[in-house]
This record gives sequence, structure tokens and C-alpha cells, in this order.
Amino acid sequence: MNIRLAFRGGDCSRVSQKRHPGWSRVYARAVEEGVIRPGDDVTVVGAPARVSP
Repeated sequence: MNIRLAFRGGDCSRVSQKRHPGWSRVYARAVEEGVIRPGDDVTVVGAPARVSP
């Protein structure tokens, strides 16, 4: 799905993780139960080769 139409002039580059790391939305899964709060450190370990539904 392309979100380009949601941006003025179609410029969605601000939310490009490659161009502006940390400004885009990322998805994650919990490895173990716990509490996560805004400002907590996270570790990005890479994306799977294929996203499962």
C-alpha cells in the first residue's frame, strides 16, 4: 500500500526509514513479557525475509 497520496505533493520522504532513521513507524514483536515506556531503548535486529500474515 502506498501512502504517498496522504502527503502534500506526494512527498512522503520524511517518513523514509532509510533517509531519516527514527522518524518512520516500525513494527515489532515482544521477545519476552515486560513493560515498555516512551523513551526506553530498543534494539533493531533486522527484518524477516518475508512478513507472515
